[in-house]
Amino acid sequence: MIQLAFAGFLTGLLALSVPLILHLLRRKPVEVAPFPSLMLLGASIARLQNRNNIRKWIILLLRCLALALLALAFAWPYIPNFSKQPDSATVLLWDDSFSTKSRSCAAELSNALFDVISRAGEKNPVLAGSVSNTVKWSGNFTGDSVALAQWLKANMDGEGSSSFERAIREADIRLQAIPVKKRKIVIVSDRQALPWKSVRLNTQLSPGTELEMICPETPLPGNVAVTSAKPVTRFTAPGNKIGLDASITNFGAKDANGELIVKLGDFITEKKQVTIKAGQKEDFKFTLVPRLLKPIECSVEFEVYDDIALDNRRFFALNPSDPPLVLMTALPPRQEDFIRDAFEPSPERSAARVNYCDIRNFKGELAQASLIVLREGTSMNSPFGKEFEKYLQDGGAAVLVWRDSAEMRGMLLRFGVKAAISGKKGKQRFGEIDFEHPVFKKFMQAKVGGLFNISFFNPPTLVPPEEARVLASFGDGRPALLEISCGKGKVFVCATSMERSGSDWPVNHSFLPFWRELLTYCSKAGNDELLELEAGNKPSKLSEPQKKNLTGGKPRAFVPRKCGVFPVSLDGKEILASVNPPEDESNPARLQKNFPLQNLVNKDKEPQKAVAGLSFFSGEQGRSFWRILLALALFCALCELALANRTAL
Repeated sequence: MIQLAFAGFLTGLLALSVPLILHLLRRKPVEVAPFPSLMLLGASIARLQNRNNIRKWIILLLRCLALALLALAFAWPYIPNFSKQPDSATVLLWDDSFSTKSRSCAAELSNALFDVISRAGEKNPVLAGSVSNTVKWSGNFTGDSVALAQWLKANMDGEGSSSFERAIREADIRLQAIPVKKRKIVIVSDRQALPWKSVRLNTQLSPGTELEMICPETPLPGNVAVTSAKPVTRFTAPGNKIGLDASITNFGAKDANGELIVKLGDFITEKKQVTIKAGQKEDFKFTLVPRLLKPIECSVEFEVYDDIALDNRRFFALNPSDPPLVLMTALPPRQEDFIRDAFEPSPERSAARVNYCDIRNFKGELAQASLIVLREGTSMNSPFGKEFEKYLQDGGAAVLVWRDSAEMRGMLLRFGVKAAISGKKGKQRFGEIDFEHPVFKKFMQAKVGGLFNISFFNPPTLVPPEEARVLASFGDGRPALLEISCGKGKVFVCATSMERSGSDWPVNHSFLPFWRELLTYCSKAGNDELLELEAGNKPSKLSEPQKKNLTGGKPRAFVPRKCGVFPVSLDGKEILASVNPPEDESNPARLQKNFPLQNLVNKDKEPQKAVAGLSFFSGEQGRSFWRILLALALFCALCELALANRTAL
């Protein structure tokens, strides 16, 4: 019995009225008026006129046939293959996160997965999906268990995370497209809690769709992971000391003893035995000294026998970058500039590019600067003041170094700081320092006590706004160093001139590291420095290197499927990008036993009954005639064109 898959297209048969109406409108009038000069020609053309009338009816018939056949072709007539309609259909979702490869449950999960596949057949077709941060499908529903097994073996090596929300919804939609009596979604997972965080339990599946989750019976595994490894210093020249912050987290219930190894290229720069206490996170700091100014592959590895080996190593890349730009107001001639010397002690040891800026005759932009140091004030309504305001609002950083002038007081007042010369004369020293702030944090770690021996001569009294953070104060409690937020940026206020007349700090051994740490804290991180991606199947904003793009067309997006360090292209520049497993995926915390998974199942309505229609069972859709009808419609159209002339309407 022939059926139509898309019967709505039969409304196209209404187009048959168009040629019929046009044909009737062009028929001869009933009353014929004789014309004397043509009466003698009537007999000679009678036979030709009869032939034209027959041709007109044939042309009309061909036009109607072409339109009718076209409408039928779009309606998709077919003979359903009822003998091979399945009784049930299953969507198998495999959790392709790297935690399912753990030593404790990998074999058990694999056996459960292929057990479900083995039950696939003509009466129970299966569609497989590999779930990571995206969903990859095996194609159509099929009963070929061998083909399904081969596909899954090629698509179950993910090194990223997973999320079930999108996978479950797509599986439900695909099940509704196949006419069966029983529909089921089977999830094979390690019961980790992370993939279920985004699942909307209050949004149920379609009526009749069952849900089952197959999980291991093994206890909670013990896992240790290197969860962070980030350079904190720009790589601007050979021999630069690059700070590295690393973290190791023990998610298990027992202490983990192992060897911590830091690699710079092919060289091991650090190697030591460490113990990570159960349930604790340990932070480590290292110093790397690259000898060549080129992109370098690096890693931090913790050699320990635990449940998941993939996250015991974390990659990072060192990509050379231009030194940050520091703009400064100049000092009078022949006066030593200690702040500039702190940034550029020598061409070989330069931490920044320093340019002087004339704020009174300013022409240009400030957006490229990582830090602006102002040692004189100006009106915020001047050209420089307006550009300076925009720079701060967009995320820039500036240091206002105290100078006793009306312009400096006015500029400080713009940021809510009132300044006055104190009546107290004499020396002051630091009384308190906020060592929790990133600028001073390393001083505490290095146990630098010299900060409290610095002398300040007759410093001003600063009254900061409530939102300001006092980073350092004098012994009498007056603020010495402030940090104030301004839009997306920040302003630092120093209650000293940073000259020998105002303090002996410029000749103290802590002066240079203070300005270096301040610059590091304020510098805008470049895209090509701390380039770290999470493993997964989503394309990144980076491109594959041009040498891999053999077609010469638009560069292909780089997809971080595997962990490691890879060459990539960013804005035409060849750099290295590191790919690591997601930090959250390292936490093996399991779902609670009372997790309401069955809330997704719709139990309030009767299951949908199977209907005769197109079967989406791969390779067995039944016999369709739409191509034949489309070919016949084209044939009729060509015949109509061959017979038609300017009078054949």
